[in-house]
Amino acid sequence: SGVGDVGPAVIRDREISARVGFVIVSANIEQQTGKLLSEPHIVSRGFVYLRDAEDLLDQIRENVTTLLNKNRNNSSNNRRLMIEDSLSKLIYSETKRRPMIFSIINEV
Repeated sequence: SGVGDVGPAVIRDREISARVGFVIVSANIEQQTGKLLSEPHIVSRGFVYLRDAEDLLDQIRENVTTLLNKNRNNSSNNRRLMIEDSLSKLIYSETKRRPMIFSIINEV
């Protein structure tokens, strides 16, 4: 009936998030050169307890850093999709779980 109503699509998204969790990777790159400006930032909710998953987080950081450095000439959207695909495979191979994966590339 107004702002704040929760429809079926929102309920479905919340149920999926509750079952599988999510991982967000954010990276800052230089707009002209595509160079990675800082280490990628990783946020995880409902997937793994981050303090117990340092090895996995290191693998994720290394994977994202390598992908971004090798694909500097690709568009941000292509790099974002490549990160999500690569991390999906990596995380499944390490955990046998498939969290939702989101990547954000900030061009500075």
